[in-house]
Amino acid sequence: MHKSNSYHKLFIDTGGTFTDAIAIMPNGELQRKKILSSGRLRGQILSWIDDKHIQIEENWGSNSDIFRGYYFSSLDRNIDRIKVISFDTNRHILELDSPINRNKQLTRLSFEIYTDEEAPVVAARLLTETSLNSKFPVMEIRLGTTKGTNVLLEHKGAKNVLFITKGFADLLEIGTQARPDIFSLNIKKRKALVDKIIEIDERIDAKGNILKSIDVASYKEQIQVLKEEGFESFSIVFMNAYKNNVHEQAIKQLLIDYGFRYISSSTELSPLI
Repeated sequence: MHKSNSYHKLFIDTGGTFTDAIAIMPNGELQRKKILSSGRLRGQILSWIDDKHIQIEENWGSNSDIFRGYYFSSLDRNIDRIKVISFDTNRHILELDSPINRNKQLTRLSFEIYTDEEAPVVAARLLTETSLNSKFPVMEIRLGTTKGTNVLLEHKGAKNVLFITKGFADLLEIGTQARPDIFSLNIKKRKALVDKIIEIDERIDAKGNILKSIDVASYKEQIQVLKEEGFESFSIVFMNAYKNNVHEQAIKQLLIDYGFRYISSSTELSPLI
């Protein structure tokens, strides 16, 4: 039995395919929702009442009509994107704002309704029964996701560059030199997570003293080439930066000056040895 509280507590996990959400309601009741991580809610058309009203089968589990303003479209694109006016939760009848051609009225046709919002937001709407034109109630949210992990594992996402101290370009490839099968004659190396590695001629000692100052201006031409080649994501990892991050910040500022947005430096993420 959960202790009641004056606000909703939401716990949401977004995966590559599904988003799972649990809510502890203000009265202590526990509710669950599972939706697609695209944020789209799917259903099936059972019958057409008229050009604007359809009876549907769905598992959204909402007890309130919160779907006004959602977009409606069929999965096979046989029906153009139109808007939802209302949803009768008792009779499972969806009202659309535009008539649909008779020759497009198919039964057992799968459809989607959606808002172009991220899946956690849609899940929160369902759990708190909040429509598009209403404010969310007070909530405490815990959000987790495996999307970033999936992007790394599948080698998808933006083209990325690693800036590293000169002399350490092979660090990711060398790693710890551990091998899953030390007697294998056919060693299959894992694919690098980064698309390009650039060594920066700089050095800071173990106490944070600058041994080799960085000449930021000398890298402007390389940064311009990166922009022309379509790189978008940048990681900056310099030796002993956790003791003194002035060089990491200098390269980050150079990237910002060239209009790049997605920049991660080691000392901002985890300022450790």
